Amino acid sequence: MSELLVVGKSVINVDAFDKVTGKAKYASEEGIGIPGMLYGKMLYSPHAHAKIVSIDTSKAARMKGVRAVLTGKDTPSHRSGMMIDDRHVLCHERVRFVGDAVAVVAADTVEAAEEALERIEVEYQELPALFDPEEAMKPDCPVILHPDFPRYTRPIYGYLGKDLPGPNVHTHHKVRKGNVDQGFQEADVIIENRFQNDRIIHCQLEPFNAVCYPESDGSITLWTSGRLYMTHGPICQAFGLPPSRIRVRTSYLGGMFGIVGRPERFAVLITLKTGKPVKIVYSREECFIDGLNRLPKIIYIKDGVKKDGTIVAREMKVIVNCGGYTDHGPLTIRNGAFHASQYRLPNYKWDAYGVYTNEPVVGPLRGFGSAEALWATEQQMDIDAEKTGMDPLEFRMRNTVDEGEIDVRGQRVHSIGAKECLEKVAKWIEWNKPNRPPEGPIRYGKAIA
Repeated sequence: MSELLVVGKSVINVDAFDKVTGKAKYASEEGIGIPGMLYGKMLYSPHAHAKIVSIDTSKAARMKGVRAVLTGKDTPSHRSGMMIDDRHVLCHERVRFVGDAVAVVAADTVEAAEEALERIEVEYQELPALFDPEEAMKPDCPVILHPDFPRYTRPIYGYLGKDLPGPNVHTHHKVRKGNVDQGFQEADVIIENRFQNDRIIHCQLEPFNAVCYPESDGSITLWTSGRLYMTHGPICQAFGLPPSRIRVRTSYLGGMFGIVGRPERFAVLITLKTGKPVKIVYSREECFIDGLNRLPKIIYIKDGVKKDGTIVAREMKVIVNCGGYTDHGPLTIRNGAFHASQYRLPNYKWDAYGVYTNEPVVGPLRGFGSAEALWATEQQMDIDAEKTGMDPLEFRMRNTVDEGEIDVRGQRVHSIGAKECLEKVAKWIEWNKPNRPPEGPIRYGKAIA
């Protein structure tokens, strides 16, 4: 067999030298852009839920150096989205979270654009807001955040728009194996717990940014710090443009970790309306409110366990606070079911719900939806072990699937090294030996998952 060129070797990143020497240029840097370009800034809603009564942009539009002040009426009437078409480029009639964009300004300088934002007058009529997803998903919830949801366009996926328990629920993903009710009857002990994780922001080094400019043939070139193809498609959809009309290019990336922002949409809007190049760079605060946060989930787990430590049934209910719009939410909810493949669960029931609330929009942060479920189930495994009087390592070894078995999603496990991995880790950390004694304020402990 010939020697491998890459596998098993330390390979130098092709752009490492440029990055460490400062030669690499990032689109967010000052001085990077197109001569004569405009600068864009957005006006965000201060309310979690409100009707837009009126927007007066006349004072801002008359300011020196201001080239465009755009609102929802300047954007396409149709909605678009990653999974469900539920969002306009700029809000039309209603805002659904603090930070929902209602207007965009293009000016000769950043300072002029920021000053113009202060001259825009928006009259809101505040509406009742929903922040608790468990309240929002109730069938009789008096507040409906998307009254037109039944008419929204969405792909043909079984977990979108079907078997929804309430008017604010947009996603219901199900997995079934065996009969959990029968499994619970066979169990010697029933263990139930509720887990909850908060939203987490990616906080990548480089803020969201976009540079957009028109070409002589009528097309548009868009530079983004995001993902190439996951930017191109949604932009074309949002503006109803053919793919050949927009060319998307990426610059050096100052970190991503799965996050997506929205400056590209605003940059394209400005260029389409003004015919001018434009640059938008988010502040750190804007990255927090208009970037996708990791999904906050409420996770209920009910396990039925035999005295010998065998799990005979598991039931999970996952409620995801997706915020004002869906974006990547449904896909990450579906992917959450992947977490269960490593354990032998003869009877399994999984129900995951995506719920609209008046909080910021959510999406993937590494793990793409599985990390939160793994975090909860591994805690549950420790609790199960404690309740049955077993060692956490032994409990996991007993319930881990072997090669050739069928997992909870109906897929055959062709290769798995989980048991070998657990054994090696246990050996390395001397699992069966006492913890090191305290050293001043430092305490030592061990855990395995």
